[in-house]
Amino acid sequence: GPEGDLRVRGRGRAPSLEIVTCTKTLLLLQTSGPSLWTPLQSSVGRQSGQELRGRSVVQGPLSFCHLLCFSTEPVAPPTLNISNTTVTEHKDSVVLTCSTNTTGVSIWWLFNGQSLKLTERMKLSEDNSTLTIDPVRREDAGTYQCEVSNPVSASTSDPVRLTVEYDPTQPSSGLSPGAIAGIVIGVLAGVALIAALLYFLYIRKSGGTSDLRDLTEHKPSASNHSK
Repeated sequence: GPEGDLRVRGRGRAPSLEIVTCTKTLLLLQTSGPSLWTPLQSSVGRQSGQELRGRSVVQGPLSFCHLLCFSTEPVAPPTLNISNTTVTEHKDSVVLTCSTNTTGVSIWWLFNGQSLKLTERMKLSEDNSTLTIDPVRREDAGTYQCEVSNPVSASTSDPVRLTVEYDPTQPSSGLSPGAIAGIVIGVLAGVALIAALLYFLYIRKSGGTSDLRDLTEHKPSASNHSK
């Protein structure tokens, strides 16, 4: 339940009195003018009716006064659930859900101990608590964690390992059909080029030998000239 009522007074066009309930001990006051934000941060006790005192100068009339309440207690480790720990690539999908009992926290995702880089196959829910991978690929195999944090603390879930089994209908090399076709065409073109080169060299060599033989047969001998 609420642990304290905070009384805030503003000037100008800001509300003259605003009641805000904070469950813990840290309060952030933000005031806004036409072109300047000025934050005022103060530790506030839990006694009922305590007044937050401070000054903030803005450019022009004060248009509004905004309060943000944050918890100063360490967040508890979240729980990470996975729909299936073993999936088949290109066929299956997987859903990971990060659960926490702490409110007002941000949720982040880790893959193999590093910040997760989202791909076009990955989707996050609006509050980042659910990660969906559809379809799963080999590179998605590894350990996943979620981290929850507030302005003063952070906590990480236990790791969950995802195993991705190879699809036997896919090429074992992992190359796409187009890439394999390109490699085959390149190899065939290379073989044809080598065969043409060898044929050209063979014809040239055979033709040179025949010309030399003809020249030898038709050349008059030295004895015939002497006669």
